[in-house]
Amino acid sequence: MNLANPTTNATTREAARRLLIVGASARAAAASANRAGLIPLAIDRFDDADLGELCEQRRTYCSASAVPRLADELPEGDWIYAGPFENHWRVLQSLAAKRRLLGNDFEMVKQVRDPSKLYDCLQEAGLFSPRVCHFVRELDDGRWLNKPLRSGGGYGIEDYLPEKRETRRDLGNRRADGSYYYQQYVPGASCSAIFVAANKQATLLGVTEQLIGPRWNAASRYQYAGSIGPLTLPPAADRQVRQLGASLSEWFDLQGLYGVDFILSEDNVWPVEVNPRYTASVEVIELATDLSLLRWHLLACLKQCLPSVAIPEPLNVAGKLILYAKQAIKVSESSLEQISERIDGVIADIPRVGTELTSGAPICTVLLTASTVDDTRQRLATIVEG
Repeated sequence: MNLANPTTNATTREAARRLLIVGASARAAAASANRAGLIPLAIDRFDDADLGELCEQRRTYCSASAVPRLADELPEGDWIYAGPFENHWRVLQSLAAKRRLLGNDFEMVKQVRDPSKLYDCLQEAGLFSPRVCHFVRELDDGRWLNKPLRSGGGYGIEDYLPEKRETRRDLGNRRADGSYYYQQYVPGASCSAIFVAANKQATLLGVTEQLIGPRWNAASRYQYAGSIGPLTLPPAADRQVRQLGASLSEWFDLQGLYGVDFILSEDNVWPVEVNPRYTASVEVIELATDLSLLRWHLLACLKQCLPSVAIPEPLNVAGKLILYAKQAIKVSESSLEQISERIDGVIADIPRVGTELTSGAPICTVLLTASTVDDTRQRLATIVEG
């Protein structure tokens, strides 16, 4: 008779509950993993104090290339990635060879992050889509953005100025080394839609407004600074967003959670990029609904199941704001106390005392809830102004 080893069985069960989270900031996904009853492990860019309270073990990387080696130091378990690791294909390949990836693999990422392939998908679906070009000579006299092919959080995006076309002609040849492309500028409100996908189908989980640029204390015009949500869209825009999720999931066969950044312009939805992973806006929907959307991500990836019940009505509107350093600072207990005293909300991504931050670096994140979108926006604006 073969007797099961209870110690081995317990170890196996614990490994099944462990989830390694890899990202520049892993704190939000780690909190979601905790609410889902998992044991989070983390590898992230920042050595924030509150991440340590959420994780069984963690590591900090300086270079993304070090992540596979750091993962070898951690216990067994499945893994997911957050931003900006959709840009680090070799890391995705290396880790996926050793641990089960719950989400979109690097081959899928290459497809959905290709602006030309995304444009083709949107055109085929009859959806609005900003034009994309790879060479300066292809541009007309309209307004264009110069965007990195591999970036996150709005870093590196800048306006392409027509009057500098001759002096900056070399930028149009960046496609040869895979670094930049041009995208038609669309005026409107910056938003993000969160979906969960399986079996080439998708469920819309929520839409958020994105807080972008210097108005929200970000260093550059297109840099991400936070989110508010969930939003209620006009009927025409809501139909377009749902069609968008269905078309992307069928065309690219996406798995689990993903986000689509779009511009809402006169009730029309103009998608600008797809983030095929747990995004910064997911936390806002979780805070407003008191759900762990990571649980649904796991069901989609492991069981090929989408939510069998309706998404509950939000309890409130949630807001998220990243506070950026206006100058180089060294974090002290007194500086953290000053932030805490003037903040109306919960502080997360808390740096350790002694951390040296450069100008423009994120200090911490503020999370709060209110009864309306306008109230939430006003409270976040008050924090920025203070």
